[in-house]
Amino acid sequence: MIGLPKLRVIKLSGLVKLGDHTLMKLTSTSKVIEHLELTKCELLTEYSLENILKTVHSLSFIDLNGIPAVTPQVLDNLKAIRPDLLIRRYMF
Repeated sequence: MIGLPKLRVIKLSGLVKLGDHTLMKLTSTSKVIEHLELTKCELLTEYSLENILKTVHSLSFIDLNGIPAVTPQVLDNLKAIRPDLLIRRYMF
């Protein structure tokens, strides 16, 4: 089997050098990802987050704390894409 077909939980919190391409490649390796934590992954942009929400249909939870690109407008766009998804994002 290619990739990680049974991967359900991904915790990448604190990987400040994690980029969009790497994240999209990782999430494309499994069709059953349910839980994704990306706290303080500061290089991520709204492009990769929107792409993941559109392509990873099994996702039920995502943590987006500490990502500068996730502004209130971006958060609203993400919620519009997947209203069923539980998104954790604290506004300080």
